[in-house]
Amino acid sequence: MLKKEIETIINGAIKQWIEKEQLKIKNIPVFYVESPPPNIAGDFSCNVALVMAKEVKLSPYAVAQKITTVIDTTNVCSKVEIAGAGFINFFISPGRFYDELEIICKQGKMYGQENIGKQESVQIEFVSANPTGPLHIGHGRGAAIGDALANILTFVGYKVEKEYYVNNRGKQIEVLGCSVLLQYDKISGQQLDLKEKKYLEEKKSEDIYKGKYIEEIARKIFNDKKYNKIKGRESGHWFFEKEAIKIIQGWIKQVLKDLGVKFNTWFQESKMYEVEGKQNQIDKVVDILKKKKYVYDKDGAVWFASSKLGDEKDRVVIRKNNEPTYLASDIAYHYDKFVQRKFKKVVNIWGADHHGYVARLKGVITALGCNPQDLQVILYQLVSLYRGGKQIAMSTRKGEFVTLREVINEVGPDVCRFFFLMRGANSSLDFDLEVAKKQSPENPVYYIQYAHARICSIFKEAEKRNYSCRKKNIQLELLKEPEELELMKKLASYPDIVQLCARKLEPHHIVIYLQDLAKNFHSYYNKFRILSDDIALSQARLKLVKGVKNIISNGLNLLGVSVPEKM
Repeated sequence: MLKKEIETIINGAIKQWIEKEQLKIKNIPVFYVESPPPNIAGDFSCNVALVMAKEVKLSPYAVAQKITTVIDTTNVCSKVEIAGAGFINFFISPGRFYDELEIICKQGKMYGQENIGKQESVQIEFVSANPTGPLHIGHGRGAAIGDALANILTFVGYKVEKEYYVNNRGKQIEVLGCSVLLQYDKISGQQLDLKEKKYLEEKKSEDIYKGKYIEEIARKIFNDKKYNKIKGRESGHWFFEKEAIKIIQGWIKQVLKDLGVKFNTWFQESKMYEVEGKQNQIDKVVDILKKKKYVYDKDGAVWFASSKLGDEKDRVVIRKNNEPTYLASDIAYHYDKFVQRKFKKVVNIWGADHHGYVARLKGVITALGCNPQDLQVILYQLVSLYRGGKQIAMSTRKGEFVTLREVINEVGPDVCRFFFLMRGANSSLDFDLEVAKKQSPENPVYYIQYAHARICSIFKEAEKRNYSCRKKNIQLELLKEPEELELMKKLASYPDIVQLCARKLEPHHIVIYLQDLAKNFHSYYNKFRILSDDIALSQARLKLVKGVKNIISNGLNLLGVSVPEKM
């Protein structure tokens, strides 16, 4: 990694400077090596002089002079300059880019892989939509982010487990059962018994789930004849809850599979209500927190003292009717993650509407005796779906929404995943179905995949001419056009992008990188001939585009997008 080499060079220069002038510096402040903005000269820029100035009581410019005087950039940089108030800019020598291109072509799929995770266990919980209906595109965005992030963290050495938390109990599940039961009675022509009628009358009509999928579930149960085999109707809505969850979970698993998303674990919320020994998981955790003085009894309910941990007020965990709240389930669930299954890091990927819940959950982690920094919560913004310039309105409760299945069927899983990852999770996303279906540069995923396919076709033509980039002693020094050096510089920055994604838990940086790389390649291809009568130059350019091919393949694989060789 070039960036890491520059960091090593700077650290070496600082050490030499300290020893030479016998400076009393206990710790070198954290500094950054980054690619400078387009209007700034150099391949890398470092702020080390600015962060050290106060420590050594010199101006940033004077510190930069001290460091550059002793800096050793042999075989890496062609020159080093001081810019502005004290930034140090590094210009990588073409020879070092040639060496990196050789490494890229040699390592192939392994390029950029560095064991920064050291097999530390990380659990990523994502999607986790209530099994009360089909997944919509918002869930699809969470699925793409979670799965791509799992790929990236695995690539850099973490031991990753992907989990779906199934909320298979509570009020929304009762309402689901009632909603299906009402449709079942319309289909079957049967009358509700008094017990069921009274139960349903207690439910507000606006709570009932609507939409064709409810009727589809009821008709499936009716055609299956399962309910008719039960003696009487004593099972009521409970039977329909169980059957509806089974059907909806089947839909969810299939559509996620078609999107290329598979989970290691489907964790059922009901598991925490199963009694093991004398207690279920929730009662066990409540007792643990009572002993730690984080849980107390008041007004017939059980409260979590979350105000001690940064929340605005305390929260009920067990209601007066002895029914646990959603928070109680979450406390038990995260106890299971951190204490029982001993994950070192946990990443929860939620919709933005959970924003107010994050600090509360961090308090839970603290109360459990764990480090709240070991829990990372990614909140993703809504997806707005457009067709023909018009936004499509969606409402899950009313059943008015475009399902993830419909979008996948229309534009394909590759486009879905790529579009969901085009922006950072904290930015809203506009998903244009018409653009997503285009096979043109306007469609970014097509533009990138086409770059890979185009390079594959170049190599097929090279085989016909008996040209090869695998021969020894290829004259890479022939690659001296500015566009060629820019391509090599872009390729060499790929490991930094991957590590940036892993460090910030933001897969979209790879998307932006691949778009830029594809743009650079297409521009280069349109300006220069890769294959010509000049065999030596053709072989060098084949090596270059092989590097582009490898990196595009690597990046798309991490995003979970296919890499076609022909389009």
